[in-house]
Amino acid sequence: MPEPYGDGKERIEIKKIANRILVNSIYYPTYIWGSFTLKRNKENVRCFLNNCIQILKGNDVEEVIKKRQFDEIAEFWREPEWTFIKILKRIIGYGLALLFLVIGLFIISEGAFLEFIYFGIPLILSWTYIRNDLKILWTKSKMRSK
Repeated sequence: MPEPYGDGKERIEIKKIANRILVNSIYYPTYIWGSFTLKRNKENVRCFLNNCIQILKGNDVEEVIKKRQFDEIAEFWREPEWTFIKILKRIIGYGLALLFLVIGLFIISEGAFLEFIYFGIPLILSWTYIRNDLKILWTKSKMRSK
């Protein structure tokens, strides 16, 4: 089996049948974190068509792709962090982390270390979310202060 392509760990198939071009993208079955979405498939089709248009115009597709990736990264660092949706995600994420911490500490105080495993994994994931979120907030605030 060939290695997965791209960051999305997906396989993109493009076939020409008669007067039609069929484009499909699916995640590799061995990549357990992937989930199929129609949105991702539409993005891949749109990207493929955009690249075809750039080729027909005579543009350097590699350069266009690099510019698009740079623009996406720049847009991430420009977008505001204190929108309603992001605040709601933080309330839920931080609240779950606190809940798992309290439950985990209670379980440890009761001496049930084996049961702590059930709350240890969500606790680690939620604290990783908080760490990454705070790191992004810190980095964006330092970038804006310059």
